[in-house]
Amino acid sequence: MKRRIVCAICILAFLLCGCVPTPEEEYVVNKGDDKAGEAIEATAAPSEAVIQPVFPEHWEDDIKTDKGELVIDADIITAGQEKYPVHLVGRHKFSSEEMARAANAFFTEMTGYQKGYGFTAEDCERALKVVAGSDLPDESKKVQMDWLEDLLLGAVVRDEGYTDADSFTEESFGGDSRFDYVIRQSGGLTGQIAFTGSELAMSRCMYSNPQLKTEVERWGGMYEGEKNAVVIAAIPLEQAMAKAEEFLKEIGAEGFVYVESEQARLLNSSTLELISTGWEIKVTRSFGYAAANSFQRDATKDRIGKVAGDNDYSYAWRCEWINIYVSENGVEFFDWHDPLEDKGTANENVQLMDFDELTKIIKRYFTANLSDPDFWSPLYFRIEEMTLTVLPSGKKDSGDAYMMPAWVCRIGLYHSAEDDGYSAFYFPGEQNLADWSTVAFNAIDGTRVVVPQS
Repeated sequence: MKRRIVCAICILAFLLCGCVPTPEEEYVVNKGDDKAGEAIEATAAPSEAVIQPVFPEHWEDDIKTDKGELVIDADIITAGQEKYPVHLVGRHKFSSEEMARAANAFFTEMTGYQKGYGFTAEDCERALKVVAGSDLPDESKKVQMDWLEDLLLGAVVRDEGYTDADSFTEESFGGDSRFDYVIRQSGGLTGQIAFTGSELAMSRCMYSNPQLKTEVERWGGMYEGEKNAVVIAAIPLEQAMAKAEEFLKEIGAEGFVYVESEQARLLNSSTLELISTGWEIKVTRSFGYAAANSFQRDATKDRIGKVAGDNDYSYAWRCEWINIYVSENGVEFFDWHDPLEDKGTANENVQLMDFDELTKIIKRYFTANLSDPDFWSPLYFRIEEMTLTVLPSGKKDSGDAYMMPAWVCRIGLYHSAEDDGYSAFYFPGEQNLADWSTVAFNAIDGTRVVVPQS
């Protein structure tokens, strides 16, 4: 019940056109000696002279302590490339021209637009009641209430003040760092846009947000009292993929590769009316490397620096990715986060760490965690997948980042049968699985890379 209330509130917050601005993050650059950066910049030898390690297809091992166990039964995933280049990247800010191009491609039957959040006083009052009756912490509740009350004062009525869609160009934007628009479409439909320098999200339906099939089934529908939690996509995945690829070309998204897809549904969060079922498809830019699955919360992020052998580490930037929801009606929702600007190749073929040496570091890291008296106990880790990908890790004394080769371990966290503290988080059919998480290691020097959640 508690999880469903929070989930509903999170969805409401997003549906208010993403009105809370995304804060600029203070990224922590490499805490160690920046050995990886030095290795990247040491380009005197021709790249052909670098002899890269051979990686196995699978890795099996087992570590036991009195606090838990780590079972390694991991498929090793790489792109199979012969060279491992490192690109230098910077943060890219969406321009008004890029926003206009995406909007005109997405809203194929746009008849008008209106700047503003597009919510009536009634909408705001309804949201205020939901937040007021929730069990959010007092401080969080006050922030939400203050925000909604401010929104209520300046509520925009959707049926007034629209400007003709022909004037929806980059010249129509002011100098604000954030834009929120209500879109009028043919047939009386309304859509919405949330636009910041680092995020661009559009939906053809107001008050809507895709919900993944696994999430819907896991939380019993995600809404208290909702009876129908079935999600079966009404379009084959192959057709959805083709529509997504065509759309990416139209909005100018180049160099993206497929990561994963899942059946999903689009629901009106105000009325709980089902709008459509389809596929949510995720793509990212991998710079020639394998694309890792969605990053879950870092398994031991809060313990960085507390564990022996974990004094050298770095924080990665959030990875660039696009989520596209496709139904029989076409692309109905997309969300483009944290765009990157490629500034060229810093090293054509950087030397990667030998896999045997890497496995020693990984085992030593988890042994230290599983031996710590303050760690969750009892706990059972299971590494089920290791992907050699790239993460944008901060370049020392610079506002740019290297697309750093990194091994991302996908980990299942299982609590013992005696520990029912996480029973609310069990997946159906996997009784003791508490959550999926990730732990990443720099593929050059083996130091930890803390991965932000996406």
